[in-house]
Amino acid sequence: MSIVSGSPPAAPASMGGLSSAVEDLSVLPELKSLRFDGDSYATRVESRTGSQNKMTASFWMKISKVDSTNFLFGHSNTAGSDTHSFFMQLTDSNQLQMSCAGTALKSHAILRDPSAWYHVVVSLDSTNITSTERIQIFLNGTELALDESFTGGGYPSDTSNLSIAGYRFIMSDPWGQSSRHFNGHMANIQFIDGQALDADSFGEWISDIWKPRPYTGDYGVNGFHLDFAGENMVYDSNGKLTQVLDASSNDNHWTAH
Repeated sequence: MSIVSGSPPAAPASMGGLSSAVEDLSVLPELKSLRFDGDSYATRVESRTGSQNKMTASFWMKISKVDSTNFLFGHSNTAGSDTHSFFMQLTDSNQLQMSCAGTALKSHAILRDPSAWYHVVVSLDSTNITSTERIQIFLNGTELALDESFTGGGYPSDTSNLSIAGYRFIMSDPWGQSSRHFNGHMANIQFIDGQALDADSFGEWISDIWKPRPYTGDYGVNGFHLDFAGENMVYDSNGKLTQVLDASSNDNHWTAH
């Protein structure tokens, strides 16, 4: 991993062979981003059980590798376990896919532009009386149409349990296939435990451009905010990134790998 916006640390930050660099984020000047090189990822173990039914994830991403599966985030019982409560990926057909409680949904929209920043919001409420509203995916402020026609496709049942306590990961393949780790830039990752929110909680239209809006609500027990600001990045004596600190008040910090 390496910081790609703002001022690089005095010692070159490196992970997976990458060196620290500065990137033009003129579209998102208020955000700092982190470069994942396809080998890097982050994890944390949650010892507390939060909401079993509702969550929201929000993040900005820029894809470096297309036409290849990129895992974005997820949760499993233990490290390397093939038992997962939920995970999100960008498929090899460049569609966003959310899997939850044995079901999966993918977007009809295709993300192919490696020069574009995309804002993704995933809202999940397994108790929603309307089954087609139990998972919603928003891209740059617009709700996406979702496909459930493929094998294993569908919305979770209203009794689905998210089992939030356990092993959580971002930018890595939960089955350990490094070729499917995320390759690209990430910025402003936020997880809201216990609420199913829409994109307006995190962004707004300004002069026909979808822009970040500061989230002002509660993060819940296992919620977190990774803003990648310099004071929230921890390096070892060799300048290698070892930890990303939670910018919310929860202290749900992440270990860099």
